[in-house]
Amino acid sequence: MLLVEQHLRFFWSFLHSPKCTHFLYTYTDPHSPRAPKQGASRPGVWYLPDVADEDFKERITRIESDKLLRWWRQPTSSINRTIMRFATWLGDGWLWGFVFPVILWRTDLEIGLSTLWRGLLVGAVSVAIYKYLKNRFNRPRPFERQGLEPLQAPPDEFSFPSGHTMNNACTTFFLGHLHPWLLPYLLPITVLVAFSRVYLRVHYATDVVMGYLLGSGVAFIAYHIPILSHF
Repeated sequence: MLLVEQHLRFFWSFLHSPKCTHFLYTYTDPHSPRAPKQGASRPGVWYLPDVADEDFKERITRIESDKLLRWWRQPTSSINRTIMRFATWLGDGWLWGFVFPVILWRTDLEIGLSTLWRGLLVGAVSVAIYKYLKNRFNRPRPFERQGLEPLQAPPDEFSFPSGHTMNNACTTFFLGHLHPWLLPYLLPITVLVAFSRVYLRVHYATDVVMGYLLGSGVAFIAYHIPILSHF
């Protein structure tokens, strides 16, 4: 729990840092159709753009593409592709097929089954949220915009947020709260799953960063619900 709270506090402080302000916030143009009416716009006033605004999304995508495109176009080795595809395969849900038998072995049947239904419920909530957000933002995949060949076929059409990252971060932190001994093993795998999505050219970096933060947030809320956080 403390680890997730630290992540959320770090993200909040980052949002208020000068660099993030310069990156995310747009100077109010009095002639912009989105500027306040009746001359209410004042020089030096900043506002947070609507995240659904097409200009804002295009600007973020362009900045990311400039940073990642040269890396994406470099040749990839078969070993790296195999490792990244295996990481994504684990992130498809197979990882938890290995983890729950370990929990049963380390604890007992009652605790193991209690962990299972709690994990499935929290995971289902995470899936529902990311599917809604994907259909809300409709962000195209990187390879569709940049003329790239994906190194693995994506499971659905849209990019933001990364469902693999969100679901695995959510389940990792939630199970890490119930069974803290799991966290040192699951965290590196979750990070590898997130990185694999960018490496395979199916996600932008912001997709996986926001997926990680959203998944952490779902887990944070879940283990403040008594029926989910206590056996």
